[in-house]
Amino acid sequence: MPAGHAPSHHIITNRRVRPDGTMRSWALGRDRSGTLRHAEVPIARLGDRNHPVKRIDIDALCNRIGTDLLRCDERRRRVLVFIHGHQLVLPGLRLDLLRQLHGRYAGPDGSVGTIIFFAWPDRGLPWSEDNEAHVAGRALFADHGQLLTRLSQACDGKLYLLVQSFGAHLLNGMVAAAIDECHRTPIFRATILVGTDAPRAAVRLGGVAVQSRGDRCRRYRLDALDRLSRRTVVLYDPADVVLLVSRALMMNRYPRLGRLGCAGLQVPEHITCRDVNGAGDLPRWPLTRHRSFIKSAGVVKAIAGQIRC
Repeated sequence: MPAGHAPSHHIITNRRVRPDGTMRSWALGRDRSGTLRHAEVPIARLGDRNHPVKRIDIDALCNRIGTDLLRCDERRRRVLVFIHGHQLVLPGLRLDLLRQLHGRYAGPDGSVGTIIFFAWPDRGLPWSEDNEAHVAGRALFADHGQLLTRLSQACDGKLYLLVQSFGAHLLNGMVAAAIDECHRTPIFRATILVGTDAPRAAVRLGGVAVQSRGDRCRRYRLDALDRLSRRTVVLYDPADVVLLVSRALMMNRYPRLGRLGCAGLQVPEHITCRDVNGAGDLPRWPLTRHRSFIKSAGVVKAIAGQIRC
């Protein structure tokens, strides 16, 4: 196969499956057994309603990825792990994002050879969904941390993490599990946060304790991301209206990291913030603007630059 062959992608999920062994594109709950599953869906079939899945075989998956990367151009021998956000009205697998990630980051001019798409079960209302995402993230690291480590080895350490919006709650769960296990060896070369729907104080030293609706209180410790990643880049947009709405619905009184960045906060050296409001081609429609990581060429260029570092 020629060196410039098409990039690959893999879907990893902790969703429940149907009795026939398929995963429905519409929302299903989390598999309470902690089972992690793997699906390979061709680009042309991402719009299908049902997708066959199987229990993940870490050795087979990582060997496959390592082989695929060797067939890529050297400049594209990188793996991008993507964690999607939450959509209030139409919860689902978000596989439309996977198609667009291919076009933006893994195309002929891209810098990624393989995309790992983690589909967590975002269902329900956002003020209860933060707990579901946190639990999913904690389980991903505590129960399946070996997968992430093996993925990093398969791509010679060129493993990157892109987290969209509400996916930061899942990421916070991963960090919490890493703290509990005293894990201090970075797995990702870089973590990129975009449209982050989490308290901005989460990145200050010591994090922040947040009282959500109801009696639940949780500490956000994105300042401790160096346990998972060598460096963290926060791309924020002061004109992101979606995050204003989120603030009114959930964790009220806490400014969002994806809207205000970390200016004025005491943050660790491994975290940097960048205002993308001047990208020049940000969409005006709020829901589209919140997806600037695929909708804005300027933001895509900024993210691709971080991946190439």
